Amino acid sequence: MKRCKKMITSILTAALLLGLMSMNVFAAEEYTYTVTFKDWNGNVLDTQTVNYNGNAIYGGTTPSRTADNTYTYTFDGWDQALTNIKSDITVNAKYISTYIDYTVKFVDYDDKELSAGVYHFDDTIVVPANPTKAADKTYTYTFTGWSTTDGGAVAYDAASIMDAPDGTTLYAVWQSE
Repeated sequence: MKRCKKMITSILTAALLLGLMSMNVFAAEEYTYTVTFKDWNGNVLDTQTVNYNGNAIYGGTTPSRTADNTYTYTFDGWDQALTNIKSDITVNAKYISTYIDYTVKFVDYDDKELSAGVYHFDDTIVVPANPTKAADKTYTYTFTGWSTTDGGAVAYDAASIMDAPDGTTLYAVWQSE
């Protein structure tokens, strides 16, 4: 056995002297990894280099997402842990989505609320039955549609009411005859 060890030592020494082997073959390498931070739409927000088993810390501004017709969005962290990094990773921003409530109110000629409802985008708005207005000594009245201002022109009828914007109060419009 001594003879075997001596022979191995001699071979390794000769290999080193001849430049066939490098001393750092047995040295531990230091590994680094790339952490890529992306937003909801795939845009790169930041890229960091992290040592093996290290931690990444996002240093940019808090990611945000613009509301659409249906939801508002609140940043809720990242989809992966930013600790003990052992490979290249891509982390994506997570968001909490909250339904946007749309309120639509229908008002008669005397400011009496006929109905109101809270809706979400693309919900079917429940339109009250066509209101009536009693005739006076001069005129009879025919309901013609809904306006966004009291005494205004018809902006919506039963077919287009779905286009009414959020927070809309719709006033009955009358034609006098």
